Amino acid sequence: MFRNFIVALSLFFVVSCAEMGTFIRSGSSDDGGVVTPFSNEPTQADLMNQYHDVPFPKNTKLNMKKSQALGSGEDWFGNIFFSSEESAIKTFEYFVEHMPDYGWFLIMESQGRENHLVYEKDLRVAIVDIVATRSGSEISFLTGPRSQ
Repeated sequence: MFRNFIVALSLFFVVSCAEMGTFIRSGSSDDGGVVTPFSNEPTQADLMNQYHDVPFPKNTKLNMKKSQALGSGEDWFGNIFFSSEESAIKTFEYFVEHMPDYGWFLIMESQGRENHLVYEKDLRVAIVDIVATRSGSEISFLTGPRSQ
């Protein structure tokens, strides 16, 4: 009797701690109706929406493990890292074209093996570093308060 109780308790513990599979939901959707339970992790779109004043190129993926930023909207400071499937040259051109749409004014630019852009907005400065990779480009977007 005691042995059966221990086996049942152990089985209950293992089942409750095991990663649950996927559930099927009714209705149709783009993902085939598969839902992962307890998936409260934000999507890439959710993460990018935290930074209202950053023009992200298409096919961008944030690296939140490497990024360190505080705040959101237009009041954030720190360094966010992301990659793009676009080449470094196209990514550089994208930022030059679209940063003014978000209120940033170009202070300095440098193109070479590494590409650098420095912008100013209100009491903040942003430094955009773009490095070419085999699959596109890696971008570091650093922002902080402007010295007065």
